[in-house]
Amino acid sequence: MRTLAILVNWRRASDTIACIECLVKNTGGELDIAVCDNASPDGSFEEIYSHLAENYTAVKVDQARDVFHFSRREVLIGLVRAPANLGFAGGNNLAYSTFKLASYTHYWFLNNDTEIAEGCLLAMLQKFTASERRVGMCGSTMVYFHDKLTVQALGGSTYRPWAGTMREIGNGTSWPASVNEEAIEAEMSYVCGASMLVSAELIRDVGLMREDYFLFFEEIDWCERARRAGYKLAYASKAIVYH
Repeated sequence: MRTLAILVNWRRASDTIACIECLVKNTGGELDIAVCDNASPDGSFEEIYSHLAENYTAVKVDQARDVFHFSRREVLIGLVRAPANLGFAGGNNLAYSTFKLASYTHYWFLNNDTEIAEGCLLAMLQKFTASERRVGMCGSTMVYFHDKLTVQALGGSTYRPWAGTMREIGNGTSWPASVNEEAIEAEMSYVCGASMLVSAELIRDVGLMREDYFLFFEEIDWCERARRAGYKLAYASKAIVYH
C-alpha cells in the first residue's frame, strides 16, 4: 500500500515546510506528498518552491500550470499553485486531481500546521486491513501542538444536525490515556478534517469533498456520503497528530 499525503497552504509556508519534513522523517518512505498553495498573496508558493528546489531533485516541471515534481530517494513531492483561493475542499481537491496515481491505495488529507508522531500512518493503515468492516476513512488522536498532554479530538466529532453544533470527542482530556476505539467510533459522526486517511476506493465511489462549503462542514458532508455508500469510519488511537 502506498499513500499520498495532501497539504493545503494559505500564507503559512513555514508550517507547510515543517510538515513536509516531519512527514519525510517519520513515515520511512511509506508515502508521497502533494502540496497545493491556495494562491497565497505573501510569497508562500515561492518560499515552498525554493525549499524543495534546494533540498530535493526536480524531476518534472510544468511552469505553464505552476506544477512541479521533486524527489529524494523514495519520496516524491508535488507542488501546485491554485489560480485563486479555492478554500479547504477546493485546495485539497486540486492537489488530489493533479498528483493522484493508480498506485495510491490511500490519501491522507492533513492540515499543514500539524506534526505527526512516528508510526502514525501505519497505525491508521492497519485499521483498513485489521477489520472485516468496510472502512473507508480513519481519524487520528489529535493532541494540541502547544500542549502535548491535552487532547483536541479523539478521531473526530459528534454532530447534532437539529442544533447545528459539533463536539470534539475527548476535547480537553489528558493524554496519554487508555481509550476504547470501538466506543469512540460508535460515537463519531465524522472524522476530524485536520487528519483524514481516506481509501482510494471511497473516493472512486463517493467522490471528493464538495467545494461549495469552501471552509466548514465539508468533512461532515463527506463522511455522511461515505456512510450512505456503506463505508465505516474508523479511529486509530496510536496515530498521534499534534495540531
